[in-house]
Amino acid sequence: EKVLECAKPRDESGMLDASTFLNHMVDTALMDQAASLLAARFVDSRATAVLAAETSGVAPALRLAMQLRVPLVCARREISPVMQASGKVISASAEGSSSPSRGALHVLSEHLRKTDTVLLVDDILGSGATALALQDLCDQIGATVVGMGFLVEKAFQGGREKILAKRPQLADDIVALTKVLSVDDKGMKVFRCPEEPRERWLRVADDLVRQMGSEIEVDVAANVMKFKSVLGYEMSMDPVLLDACGQVLAAQFAGVTKVLTGAPIQGLAVAHAVARHLNVPMVFARHGVPLTMKGQRI
Repeated sequence: EKVLECAKPRDESGMLDASTFLNHMVDTALMDQAASLLAARFVDSRATAVLAAETSGVAPALRLAMQLRVPLVCARREISPVMQASGKVISASAEGSSSPSRGALHVLSEHLRKTDTVLLVDDILGSGATALALQDLCDQIGATVVGMGFLVEKAFQGGREKILAKRPQLADDIVALTKVLSVDDKGMKVFRCPEEPRERWLRVADDLVRQMGSEIEVDVAANVMKFKSVLGYEMSMDPVLLDACGQVLAAQFAGVTKVLTGAPIQGLAVAHAVARHLNVPMVFARHGVPLTMKGQRI
């Protein structure tokens, strides 16, 4: 809706002016919403870092990194004096970028590790030059790119195809929240990308099952299953997955006025996530009677 309302094509090259909400002036609420969608999409990626190019990609990347609780690494367009003094600069060419002044990206090698799994984030996917330069930086260090997220994709510029020509393994992991299919004298043709609720429900459920399969301990003698980290065994929870599950469950039960749970800790976390997305109170049944409940109708 923001793209349709505020974005304007500027010339025949396909340049898109999103300066009122995306780059020059940033709609912070929109960044939060976009980051939530990307976090839910990449919930099973096990990313250890988010990498973005200055300047426009930093806002959505920062919010995503905060939600995933991982570091944000910013690739610079110019080598700063501090970077130059360190002597540990890694550079990648961004050939075909929308501006000649944005021809290279630079990071300090110590800010990414060979063991890192990285999500690449940018505001707009156009020719793919910036994304490929970020990929090149990761390749030089030895880090693994597990996904790419964009707020807007200019599909008519073929960036996705250029990325997949070099990285076909990312076919299912390049995500754009909105696609601009064309820009011509009749205006823009825009396609909204968020998935259908049922498809999203199936994907989140699949993510949950995949994690459970590798993280369940079964005590046959006691007939008990213990979840190591997905749902809260030893008080360790995956907050992004819990939030994604809460969002999907909330979509199935729109219209309820309260959420009630009787399960301690793990059930409380899931119920809280559902109640938060429904914007309703959460009530939990206690297993004992605390002092605050004595003398009341129970």
